[in-house]
Amino acid sequence: MRKDKEDRLWVLLAKQKSGETNQSEAEELNDLLSRPDAPKIDLDLLDNIWYMPVRKKRFSLFPMAAAIVLVAGAALFFFLNNRNNEMVRSLNSLKTQLILPDGTHVWLHQHSTIRYDKKNFGKDDRKVYISGEAFFDVHKDKNVPMTVYAGNVGIKVLGTTFNVKSLNGKGEVETSLIRGAVEVYLTDNPTRKIALSPSQKVTTSSAKKASEWTYQLGKVATNASTPPLEILWMNKQLIFDNEPFEELAPKLERWFNVKISFEDYGVKKLRFSAVIEQETLQQTLEAMKLSAPFNYSLTKEQGIGKVSIGNKPNTKNVAPY
Repeated sequence: MRKDKEDRLWVLLAKQKSGETNQSEAEELNDLLSRPDAPKIDLDLLDNIWYMPVRKKRFSLFPMAAAIVLVAGAALFFFLNNRNNEMVRSLNSLKTQLILPDGTHVWLHQHSTIRYDKKNFGKDDRKVYISGEAFFDVHKDKNVPMTVYAGNVGIKVLGTTFNVKSLNGKGEVETSLIRGAVEVYLTDNPTRKIALSPSQKVTTSSAKKASEWTYQLGKVATNASTPPLEILWMNKQLIFDNEPFEELAPKLERWFNVKISFEDYGVKKLRFSAVIEQETLQQTLEAMKLSAPFNYSLTKEQGIGKVSIGNKPNTKNVAPY
């Protein structure tokens, strides 16, 4: 099944569980479920999870009045690869919260997935695999540490809160520690490891050979009244601070569910700072143009937004986002 069809299937399932499907959508859902190439879905399990009351948990990241708690509502989708593996996927523009069997809370950014062995999770180890970006509030169990795998690294934790992000296209992984302690290591050579303290972050390279593996340490900027930039996506905010266009483009692609291409090398090096909350794609690009000269065109192909960035006057600017 094509990815767009599979995504549509999960959206329709979510609407069905929320009682929001009309007759046409119900027929479309039945048609998708009956296709021979449809993913194998345990509908009984989906019902049990969907209607299961979620235990709300307040946790303090910093000395601030309100803790950050994101409830995803109709954004939670479970499906099975096989009898033992459980996978959760967050689709377009949705952010998903889930609770692992050990009580660990996980927030998935959009277009991200998490998987784990539901049969053996918590017995001898707690292994989870991440693609995309996720925030963890890990239940402490000194006898069974948790390991999060992302890209070519493993992240060993006991009880802590941290954010992990696989940087698409580059193979890099960014780990930002909020509270507690973690060890980040190369999966092919666990002796190559980096210990992080609270408010530290590390970006590791895509190399698999220990001799070629590099990393860059940084600071997680903390403030008494606001959470760090690294986890503002949980508050439905996208922030970039003096970042080159080529580095913030993947963030904009994920945020607005579009594909961005550059027609001019120089435009890639333009730097921008901004906070995006409710703004549309066009509003965001127009605001960015106020601080640096560039032009853009917006088109749609097979329902996917395309953004072309250059320094020449744009000839098309269609389809509001």
